[in-house]
Amino acid sequence: MKLTFNVNYHTNWGESVHIVGSAEELGGGDFSKSVKMSLTGDQHWIFEVELPDSLAEFDYSYIVKNENGFIKNEWGHQRKFIRGRAAKVYNIYDRWQDQPADKPLYSSAIVDCLNYRGQRDKRLGLRTGFINITIDAPMVGPKDVLAICGGCPALGDWDSSKAIL
Repeated sequence: MKLTFNVNYHTNWGESVHIVGSAEELGGGDFSKSVKMSLTGDQHWIFEVELPDSLAEFDYSYIVKNENGFIKNEWGHQRKFIRGRAAKVYNIYDRWQDQPADKPLYSSAIVDCLNYRGQRDKRLGLRTGFINITIDAPMVGPKDVLAICGGCPALGDWDSSKAIL
């Protein structure tokens, strides 16, 4: 299968964006074996790779390497790629996960005490024809919920009473 990774990130002189992942072709999880992406345009980084069809899933993230040896990691958890059933070509568009301005709100004092939610909903499984949207929202209180609304019938045509919880 062919994957094309795309990420926008503004680098400074001497910096380059790399991808590292659990797949051997992406360094096998070893940051020293990360793969340098190609800069196309002002800040668009791209990398194409052929991976075995037998590879069902892998984790990956982006890092910025400076020619002086300094490495900047993304904030948060690695991404997870899970292969679809029949697709042979994937175009993946990511954004750099920078440390959020509200980082203190992710502390255990907030998430595990003030906004403790107890039993969390079970993670959604993968189903053909569906998309899972994940959002970090540490300030959502224990009695609050998130909803999504959008400009199509599936998302309620901007009618908040039809938003999906």
